[in-house]
Amino acid sequence: KLSKERPDPLARVDLTDMNTWERIELGFGSQKIFENDKGGYAVFRTAFEISDDEKHILHFNQVYGMVEIYVNGKQALAQTDFRWGGSPDIPVQRDENKKVTVVVLVDAKGGWGGISKTVILK
Repeated sequence: KLSKERPDPLARVDLTDMNTWERIELGFGSQKIFENDKGGYAVFRTAFEISDDEKHILHFNQVYGMVEIYVNGKQALAQTDFRWGGSPDIPVQRDENKKVTVVVLVDAKGGWGGISKTVILK
């Protein structure tokens, strides 16, 4: 759901907490778009493991809104205006525990925003 206040995208939350964020499903179809004429914020999260030390690309086929993306706690994409849609490629590399955590903060200033198509790891 959209919140009126800007959430902290780096706040520690349990991955089973489904009340404060939306799940990013890698490799699946449509994700979630929020529509609200007053705008608001949504947080999308995912965590997964990568078996090698290579750099990979996380490709978002379509995002909408004012978008910020964080990988393993570091900002990978500064706020970018995707009100008309965008397809960012974000470099990802596992941490020392072989994990990757991705957080997408969407500001639906234009009245809508979110992840509308597949997200894949290349």
